[in-house]
Amino acid sequence: MDKLAAEADGEQYITAQAAADVLEIRPADWKFVEAAGWIAPAETYERKVGRYRTVTVVLYRLGDVRDLRDMPGVDWEAARGVAKGKPSPLREYAKLAPTSAAAVKGFCQELADRYGTTVWAWHSPYSGG
Repeated sequence: MDKLAAEADGEQYITAQAAADVLEIRPADWKFVEAAGWIAPAETYERKVGRYRTVTVVLYRLGDVRDLRDMPGVDWEAARGVAKGKPSPLREYAKLAPTSAAAVKGFCQELADRYGTTVWAWHSPYSGG
């Protein structure tokens, strides 16, 4: 009977927020788990938000998330005990890619420094551009 329950867990899908809850870590720490390559999304789908935009919803297998608790060499207790605003002990396992906002800010600053002028970046919440 336990084998059937384990197989059913492997077929349930959860979001990143729920995965962080299963591991009892902060959602920000979940990004380090993904960036370390310990888990990959099992499914993704597009969800319409408002009239013109969509978001991509990423889902993970519950069984895969639970298996992460048994990963050797990872101090999950230290990750669970981290206070809000403090750096995660999981960050040593992965380097996160810079956000698109950080890349655009860096590009604008480089242009401003090179040409001695002010450069503005603007993001349209309607088009996403």
